[in-house]
Amino acid sequence: MSYTFPITKEMACAKSMLSISRKHAEFVARSVNRKPYVKAKKILQDLVDEKKSLLVSGKFHTKSAKRILELVNVLEANAKARNLPYEKMKLYISVSKGPAMYRLRTKQMYGKKLKACNVHAVLKGVVNDTRKKVRK
Repeated sequence: MSYTFPITKEMACAKSMLSISRKHAEFVARSVNRKPYVKAKKILQDLVDEKKSLLVSGKFHTKSAKRILELVNVLEANAKARNLPYEKMKLYISVSKGPAMYRLRTKQMYGKKLKACNVHAVLKGVVNDTRKKVRK
């Protein structure tokens, strides 16, 4: 399982196979993808605390947001270990279909598919605040 783009020394990365719905994970990932790390972490924390919902679905997707927030915290620890300025970096996150796992418990539940998805998160580049200044 490789990342969506080549990883260099100036990037921090983390990936995991999570037991969450791929559809809900995609909603959450789209809301934080390509945003500055601090802003993305704040959005995820608000979803977990149920302060703000996603505009796309109107739901909080608490389980998906909680698991993705855990992965983002691992990503922060990786960036700290590499001495990278993670507060000034952008978060790139992608979700893909996970392995097919089946429940093997009772006769009625036999053969039921479990939810799983692969999540890749990368901190890349430094956010520049070089906006054009408007004259008054």
